[in-house]
Amino acid sequence: MTNPTSFARRRLVDEVIDHFRAEISSGRLTTGSRLPPEAKLTAQLGVSRTTLREAMVVLSHNGLVDVRQGDGTFVRSDNSTDQGDLARRPVVELLEAQRPIILGLVRLAASRRSEQDATRLGQLAAALESARDDVIVTDAYALESALADAAHSDLLAHLHRRISAALRAKTRERATNADPGADATQYLRRCARAVVDRDAESADRNARLWLSAQASSLAPEQTMMNYAAPDLRRGPRASHARRTDASPKDR
Repeated sequence: MTNPTSFARRRLVDEVIDHFRAEISSGRLTTGSRLPPEAKLTAQLGVSRTTLREAMVVLSHNGLVDVRQGDGTFVRSDNSTDQGDLARRPVVELLEAQRPIILGLVRLAASRRSEQDATRLGQLAAALESARDDVIVTDAYALESALADAAHSDLLAHLHRRISAALRAKTRERATNADPGADATQYLRRCARAVVDRDAESADRNARLWLSAQASSLAPEQTMMNYAAPDLRRGPRASHARRTDASPKDR
C-alpha cells in the first residue's frame, strides 16, 4: 500500500475512502485480498479508529470491500461506473427505490436469519442505542447493512448497498448533517430486534418508520410517497410525504 497523503483539505473520512478507491483501482489492492488489521491501518493512515470504521462502512455500501464479522475485511472489484450513474439520480428517486428493497430485505431476514445473524444484529442494535453523537450515523449504517446481510439474498443486498451509498454521497454533497438523529434510530433498532424474534410484521412496521424518518431528513422539501403502513399513517412523521398536487400555500 502507498503512503497516505495529507488529509488536511477535506474531511478525513472522504480522504480515507479516496485512498482505498485509488489503491483498488490501481491494482495495488487486488480483488479478494485481505486488508491489514484495524490497528495497523489507523497507524498507516494517521487517522482514528472511528474515522477508519466510518470509511469502511461507506466502502462496504459501495461494494468495494466485504466486511466479514470475525474474519476481516476483503477487497471487492471497483464498480465506480455503476455507482456514478446512481449518484446522478435525485434524492427523491433514490428514496423511492430504497423503500421496497429494504422492506423486502427485512421480511426475508425475519424468516432466514441465522443464529450468527441474530447475535450480530443484537450486538449492533445495542451499540447503536448507546452510541455517541459522532458515531450514530456510522453505527446506523452498520446495522442497516447487517439487516440486509441477514436476508441472505445477494442480489437484494447488492442493490441495497448501491442505493445506500448513493444516498450517503448526496448527504455529503449537501455539506450538512441530513441524517436522522438518535431518536429516529429507535425504529431501526426495533426492526433489528423484530428480525431476531422472527417477527416479520413488527420488522416491516419499524422499517417503514425508519424509512419515513430518513425521507424527512434527506428530502423534507420534496413531496414523497407514503412510507408508513396504513395503520401507522396517523402517527408522528408518518404522513409527511404524501404525493399531492396542492399549491405551495396549501402545503
